[in-house]
Amino acid sequence: MQAVQAEQAAVDAAERAERQARATLDAYDQEAAAREAEAKELAEGAARYRQYLADKAAFHRLRSMPTHMQGLYRGAVDAAAELGEDAPAFPAWVDELCKDA
Repeated sequence: MQAVQAEQAAVDAAERAERQARATLDAYDQEAAAREAEAKELAEGAARYRQYLADKAAFHRLRSMPTHMQGLYRGAVDAAAELGEDAPAFPAWVDELCKDA
């Protein structure tokens, strides 16, 4: 009697393991498709974030451009004076392109 019960328990355990394996395998395709959709959404968000960071860096670089150009201009004016030449004109694009920064 115990041998029959032990045999039945082994059969039940094997059937449970098979059902669990089948459920895991059957769920895989659906789960993989769901993760693919999530990954696409995350990739789009990551691309938007990288663009935001690039835009932010461009904003700060543009914002610092007038100060940089003023330093270059002062150096050019000093060099022109030292050489006895006319000073160059300050570039009009600095005020035009940097006004909104």
